[in-house]
Amino acid sequence: MRERIRLILLTLMLGTIIILKLFGLISTVIIPTLAMASILYFIILFYSMLGREKRLFDLLDILLLMLIIVLITITLHYLGGYESVFVYFYIIPILYASIAFTMAISLAMTTMVAVNYLLMILMEYYEILPHIPTFRYSSHYHFTWIPIISNVFLFYLTSLYCSLMSNIIKSQENIISDTNKKLIQSAKMAAIGQMASNIAHQMNNPLVGVLNISQLLLKKITPKHEHYTLIHSIVQAAQECKSIIDSLLKFSRPPSYKFKTVYINDVLVEIMNIVKLQSEAKNTRVELGLAPRMRGIRADAEQLKHALVNIIVNAIQAVPDRNGLIQITTIALPYKVTVSITDNGHGIPKNDLEHIFEPYFTTKSGSQGIGLGLSIAYNIIQEHKGSIKVQSDVTNFEKTGHSGTRITIELPYA
Repeated sequence: MRERIRLILLTLMLGTIIILKLFGLISTVIIPTLAMASILYFIILFYSMLGREKRLFDLLDILLLMLIIVLITITLHYLGGYESVFVYFYIIPILYASIAFTMAISLAMTTMVAVNYLLMILMEYYEILPHIPTFRYSSHYHFTWIPIISNVFLFYLTSLYCSLMSNIIKSQENIISDTNKKLIQSAKMAAIGQMASNIAHQMNNPLVGVLNISQLLLKKITPKHEHYTLIHSIVQAAQECKSIIDSLLKFSRPPSYKFKTVYINDVLVEIMNIVKLQSEAKNTRVELGLAPRMRGIRADAEQLKHALVNIIVNAIQAVPDRNGLIQITTIALPYKVTVSITDNGHGIPKNDLEHIFEPYFTTKSGSQGIGLGLSIAYNIIQEHKGSIKVQSDVTNFEKTGHSGTRITIELPYA
């Protein structure tokens, strides 16, 4: 879109130069210089369409707008000056600046338009430049400041309105993009959940048979039997496989929710007792910072507890064995509560951030999980009409030994 508008601006600039030359209002020496500049701009335009050197091209965009504003001012002077109807050509660079850049740059371009416009009028008013009347009016046109001030006001009003509308459109595009990502994530999880359910059901029956037979054999022999250790290992492996299959079935089967008013601080206090043994085993310090006088949220306490335990256990596994620190805080906002879980672990690589809520995605060893914890937590938070976001940076890990990850959960009040 921007490339098309740039071509229009470039065409406008070249057209203005040609018109000025036809009327003998511009020096012949300037023509080759402007032509070379236009060709250079066109080459850089093609280069930018390949997605390169964006900052350089933004700077050239601003220079092009400034040149167009000057050319419009020159054209305006020769087509009637302060009485010319072509004053609204100034709207073109103002519109482009409002769409392509920030509000500050748009207002700066508008100020340049106003300065050029007023400077030309003052020079004509004080007869520094000769006033050239248009065909519409006679040479006895009466000069008044009211339409001139109105035009300047219109320039700024156009700039502000277009900048605000452009920001709103960009915000809506971001919302649509986020919604599409969530839909894709939900579709992935639904498809993988169905597949996991089918596989789990097919594996569950023979696995139960293996587990029952091995347990029966274990009961019939004493610990001193030569095969006792071997059969005991079979029982442990079968139980571990059954635990994984149960997790798959729980993931694929939609849980039943019993919503009621729950206080998030109370839920976190209970969770501290659940994760206490795991945190102490890794010499990890878990700090709890609870906001006072928190309003209740509408939630299923057990399901919410399940989601938060998965996230906190994931953080405990990520921190170093010594000097590990996990900070859990709550913040009361006007319409929602925020739970922040921050660790000083090794962080999550940027390429992995968009995948961490996908089922079976994990960077841990097999003994620490199969990659369902965060997926289950994501589903539970979504069922509570909440949101979950992750911030992580691994750039400081090599220097400091830790970089940290922050997971922020937002839940609406009841």
